[in-house]
Amino acid sequence: MKNKLLLMALLLILGLSACKKQIEEFTFKGQFINGTTMNPTGINSNLTITAQDRNGKFLHEIRKFKSDGQGKFEFKYKRQKGNSITLELGFGGKIDNLPINQNFEKDPWYFSDKGTLELTLSTDNLLSDNNDTFYLYQFINNKQIIDTFTSIPKTHIVNFRYDPGEFGFYYGRNSTGFVYDNLNKYVIKAKQIGGKIGGDPIVNKATINY
Repeated sequence: MKNKLLLMALLLILGLSACKKQIEEFTFKGQFINGTTMNPTGINSNLTITAQDRNGKFLHEIRKFKSDGQGKFEFKYKRQKGNSITLELGFGGKIDNLPINQNFEKDPWYFSDKGTLELTLSTDNLLSDNNDTFYLYQFINNKQIIDTFTSIPKTHIVNFRYDPGEFGFYYGRNSTGFVYDNLNKYVIKAKQIGGKIGGDPIVNKATINY
């Protein structure tokens, strides 16, 4: 009789454990906000969530869904194979390497019209002390502009407002450190720095030591 009771108890534990595994679910939720206006964006957009492995050879669509009128979304999914999640955005682009098989929430998720870059120009000497010129050539979103500085302090901060995306600068001191072809409009010789501009309210920062 005792052995029968132990067997029944073991079967009950195994049964409960199996049920727990069958109903294991994870919540994936968030909201899209335009960080420039701070208003909801990606409203009523079609979204797709996909599981994948590290080398991208395994792809499995978990679900298609839509954000609501406030750019919010939330759903549950069962345990999936793969190492990460990719979220494909109906309004353009995708987000890779999101955590899989765990609850995930990102509120808000910023997608902005404009981003801010805070560029710090730093040197050991004042330009005015050396009677020289510092050249800064921007190539941001296909916009090419040359700024020249003939008198700036040891630390000078320049702020730029651009659409989110990649940014880059060529820079140099005097005609020996910065050589520009005025006829064909391109930089021949200079140092270079680059990075990415995100969306407000995030301020991206970079420093040039010239």
